[in-house]
Amino acid sequence: MRLCRLDSKEFFAPTCGQEAFSLSTWGLSLQRRRSTEIGSLSHQKKQLFILDPLESLDPRLDSSLQMAQALKSAGVTVYFTTIDQIFWDSRQNNASCQSYSLDRKDDRWLSGPGTDTELKEFRVIHMRKDPPFDIRYVATTWLLESASEHSKILNSTVGLRKYNEKMAALYFPEYAIPSLISQDANKLFSYFQDECQGDAVLKPLDMYGGRGVEHLTLEKQSPAEVLDVLKSQVSDGLWRQIQPFQKQVSAGEVRAFVSFGEPIAWCLKVPKAGDFLANTRAGATLLDYEPSEAEMAMVVDISLELMKDGIHWVGFDLIGGRVSEINITSPRLLTARTENYPKCFEKMARQIIKFAEI
Repeated sequence: MRLCRLDSKEFFAPTCGQEAFSLSTWGLSLQRRRSTEIGSLSHQKKQLFILDPLESLDPRLDSSLQMAQALKSAGVTVYFTTIDQIFWDSRQNNASCQSYSLDRKDDRWLSGPGTDTELKEFRVIHMRKDPPFDIRYVATTWLLESASEHSKILNSTVGLRKYNEKMAALYFPEYAIPSLISQDANKLFSYFQDECQGDAVLKPLDMYGGRGVEHLTLEKQSPAEVLDVLKSQVSDGLWRQIQPFQKQVSAGEVRAFVSFGEPIAWCLKVPKAGDFLANTRAGATLLDYEPSEAEMAMVVDISLELMKDGIHWVGFDLIGGRVSEINITSPRLLTARTENYPKCFEKMARQIIKFAEI
């Protein structure tokens, strides 16, 4: 054995014919270890957002963009892609995407040139594509699943497939507004008459933001007209949800946003005059809201159960103290005071970074 030097470090290497092999192997091992350590550090700092096209998002209100900004401010390198840019080449053991850097300039978000990147290169992948929850959405979760051993996915692919946003409340009947899910017009009509007393809302299962929701009432429609609406709605062979109409909605629907089991923001969404839809896209006004102890306990209880299936972000819609919907695909954090947004998203960024380290 004799003392040798490599990269200013001393070590002992065998003499004679094995010397060159040992030096080469040691140097290669060191290079690989350093490369792995650097790659691991880089992996910890990279997060991917799967979004709708940037031009379709409102930078002032979109929760995904505000979340991305908070993460960038905390030192995370943020990228984005869209579902049509995700692919899987069999020469790789997980799916990839065309990823784009995401940068903010004034009130605009700009993207850099795209680069093919394996999904496993991102420590956290944020699935923030808005519904419809159709086969394109489901197929995206299949592709994301391929990276689930290396990357943390929010919300989880398993949870997204398990819980439909309209049906999820049925897992918690003690907290939920009663409802029926069916594609049988006659069953829906019987429920409308018997359980809803002729006053109900009808919802598609795959949409969001009040899209496709109808108010059915015998005050304005005949029984035959209601039945015709139901038959027309289910003629596509898809299920619908029917619920008793909640008259309290005129005073507002509560939005509670819960992150990692912790309520982050509350607000009251008040429909515009003459409307029943408490959605911002339908013109609802946002007001401050102070939740009751029962409401606080309810959303925490449900959230902790959902976390067991990897659902860490939840937007609850409550009417009269009961759950109307449980939003998990791309739930929006809403607050009546815009100055509260930075504080909310900074807290979420800290939670995400801690989650990424586990």
